[in-house]
Amino acid sequence: MQKPAAPRDIVPWSSARDWAPIAALLGRDVAALRAEVAALPDGIEGVALLEDGAPAAVGLWVAKGLAETGRCALTWLAGPAPAALAIVDAMEARARSAQARTLRVVEREARGIGAELEARGYRPADAVVGMRRTRPRPPLALPAGLAEVGLEQVGLEAWAALENDAFAGIGFTVPVTADDGARIIASPGFDPKLLRFVVDADGAVGLLRGVVAPEREGENEVETIAVASSRARRRGLGRWLLRRCEALLDAAGAREVVLRVAASNAPALALYRAEAWVERWRRGAWERAL
Repeated sequence: MQKPAAPRDIVPWSSARDWAPIAALLGRDVAALRAEVAALPDGIEGVALLEDGAPAAVGLWVAKGLAETGRCALTWLAGPAPAALAIVDAMEARARSAQARTLRVVEREARGIGAELEARGYRPADAVVGMRRTRPRPPLALPAGLAEVGLEQVGLEAWAALENDAFAGIGFTVPVTADDGARIIASPGFDPKLLRFVVDADGAVGLLRGVVAPEREGENEVETIAVASSRARRRGLGRWLLRRCEALLDAAGAREVVLRVAASNAPALALYRAEAWVERWRRGAWERAL
């Protein structure tokens, strides 16, 4: 007699009393995962596929930016392939109901999922590259005509405008708002000393944001390096921001320092490699029309 299929359901992470199984699927520390999720913009939600009440696969459902791009995404996909594909099926249905034109799927810890997705009509679209700093480098002089300031001199609206300008068209980014900035500031472990801006006479032209893992566990990360697309490129500001962010993380007690970047972001990849960063993992992204 065939064994009945295990009961399945899709639930938000917010309904989970215990995040340990979710963190285990993602290979993360619970405290670090909670802090990172608390800082995510609105329109991004953790989802889990339950089998007999326990998470069998997890991901982040991203509907933010749908109006601008026509795309929804299932990122951080983690779990054994059969369960991971089941959560993909559920998110395809959700994307169609939201009238998305395409769905992007990004793996986290779902080995072998690429071939299964391609058999379903998905095509490789990009990859997230994780990089690790191999050695510290000395600080640089700030380019002439620029000054370093904190958020209080810039404001939330200018912060959002700068990020949206700097990352327009870059893979794995979504439009952000001043409310998203306020959410980051209110999240556990936010350190205002690790959010710095560079300004010229006309306003903000660059920013950096670092994250130190809770209780010095997990990953200490260069979260954001952003340079205004029209006013500050080719002035060496990106290199200055990177080294300044590293120095701030070091001063905050970070040991290993990491970052993530889209494989399609060739200028950023070239900068990091030139600055003695090395690739440590690569996670694929696939996309299909709905």
